[in-house]
Amino acid sequence: PSQSAFGEAFTIAATASDNARVSAVRIFVDGNNVITCPTGTCGYSASNLAAGNHVFYVTATDASGNTVQTDVRSFYISPSAAQTAPIQKTTSGPSAQPLSIQGTTATLNCGQALVSGTTYVLNSDISSAGDCITINADVHDVVIQGVLDSGNNPIYKVSSTGGIAIRLVPQAWGHPKNIVIKNLKIDAVSGGVVLSGGPFGNPPWPLTGESIMIYNNTFLNGGVNIGPYNKDITVNGNKILSGGISLSNLAALDNATVINNEILDGTMWVEKFDNAVVKDNKVTAISPVYELLHLAFLSNALIQGNSFLVRGIQQPDSVQQYFVELDNVNNSIFDSNIIENYNEAPEGKKITVEAF
Repeated sequence: PSQSAFGEAFTIAATASDNARVSAVRIFVDGNNVITCPTGTCGYSASNLAAGNHVFYVTATDASGNTVQTDVRSFYISPSAAQTAPIQKTTSGPSAQPLSIQGTTATLNCGQALVSGTTYVLNSDISSAGDCITINADVHDVVIQGVLDSGNNPIYKVSSTGGIAIRLVPQAWGHPKNIVIKNLKIDAVSGGVVLSGGPFGNPPWPLTGESIMIYNNTFLNGGVNIGPYNKDITVNGNKILSGGISLSNLAALDNATVINNEILDGTMWVEKFDNAVVKDNKVTAISPVYELLHLAFLSNALIQGNSFLVRGIQQPDSVQQYFVELDNVNNSIFDSNIIENYNEAPEGKKITVEAF
């Protein structure tokens, strides 16, 4: 589906074929395997998903154990009237249709040229002095994934000692699209997952990134930095030990989803999106910060169930300091968020910032 209302049931349907036999088709919603079918035809009836942006994809396995995966598709659930949400029921996701399994698999290595329609699997630690993985503007429908242990934690690491771990590089003539980065350990002080480049020419600018999902990764150093003109961005279930999440546009575009992430020492920045969901994140700042949370120029946003904790010392040279800044956030819901400042106030007492 491309859109649905909260509580409405809809079906995700998939078909797969093989020259011998399809042994399993699996449908994943928001990274979770919601159904496994033993034949080449599979359907999942979904309802009561949370309001906001969601993603799904399908894998198919043949009798020999070979597995392929579709591209990731997005859809939007608008809140019910009971949620008193003025959020518009809009999306840029695709229309509902059966999926055809396609693509190939390959082993991931630093410096290799990525090919559209391929799933790259990390089977060992890889490292580079410069950028390790580059996703160029002509690369579409690519999955980069690692292997998980029994606790659902990434095992292998993508690292860079002097560059970016995974860099997405747009051009004036094209941009990375339908990219999934999941189940990796990522270690790069200069940046974990970074989309850099642009804007190109004069407004209205061409896109620099589209339909990018960053899911269930552990960032040892470096976080997520996506800009400057992108849409349909999902950052879900990541753990960031040192770094942060920054999704920033020069003009408002559709659909940013930031849910279930834990930042142990860093900040969060979401700016210039229509239909934004910032939900169930926990962000702690231990190092000096200027802004722990920056939400600006958002419309139709659901900001719910987040916890923001300041445990570090303020930047001493900051002229104007905001631990949490909300600037031009319109037509939106704020619900059950907690913001706390554990710094020592001038009078020597701990202060708590009022929750919104």
